[in-house]
Amino acid sequence: MHETLRTSFKLQKKDAEWQSITSDYAYGTFFNLYAKFEFKEDSFNPISCSIKIQNFQGNVTIGLSEIDENIKIYYDKSLQEYVFLIRIHLKALTAKTELTSNISFDGSTNHYHTDNMVTQTQFTNKNLLFVELIYDKLYTDEQLEDVNKLKYIDGLRHLRDGDQLLVKELSIYGNKENVIHDADSTNPRSSKNVDLNGNEKDYKYVESRPCRNTYVRFI
Repeated sequence: MHETLRTSFKLQKKDAEWQSITSDYAYGTFFNLYAKFEFKEDSFNPISCSIKIQNFQGNVTIGLSEIDENIKIYYDKSLQEYVFLIRIHLKALTAKTELTSNISFDGSTNHYHTDNMVTQTQFTNKNLLFVELIYDKLYTDEQLEDVNKLKYIDGLRHLRDGDQLLVKELSIYGNKENVIHDADSTNPRSSKNVDLNGNEKDYKYVESRPCRNTYVRFI
C-alpha cells in the first residue's frame, strides 16, 4: 500500500515555498520534513537543497544532521521503475531544525538496472523522488560496551536487558524474501539478475520499509 502513496511537489524557481516531502515516527516523536531547491538557470537541475524539520509530538527532539550531496537514480523494486533518491540524515537529541547543502545529480550509470536507461540531468514528473531517512547513531561502539554508563538507550537499534544491550531488528512478516530490516539498513541493495544469454549480473535497487518513505511526484 505504501508504494502507492504520493506527495506532490511543485517545482519553483522564484519565491519557493516550504513543501512537504515526507514524515516519520521515531524515538516516540512524530515529525515532518519540508524542502526547497535552488536550480540552475533555465532548468530544474538542482544546485542546492534546504530541509526543514518540524517535530509535532513526542518528548525526544529530532534534528537534521546531513544531506547527501549526490542525487542518484535507482531502479525501485516495489514500483518496478526508476526513481530519484535523496538521502537525509537525522539525529535524535539534536535541535538543528534547518539545513542547506549543495546538491547535484550523480552522472554514474554503472548502477542502472537496464542498459538502455538514459542519464537524468534534472527533475521531471516522469520519475518519482524517493526520500530515504538515515538515523545517525547516538553512541560509538566503545560507548556501548557499558550499558550502565549510557544516559539514553538508542531505541531504534537496541533494547536494554539488564547489563547488556540487545540488537533490535524489525521483521517484515509476509515479505516474499523474508527480509530483515534494522536501523542501519540503507539503500541501495544488491541482487543478481540473469539475462537471456544466461549471464549473471549484479544490479542495485532501492526498496522502502513498509509504511515508510513517501514518494514525491514533481508537478
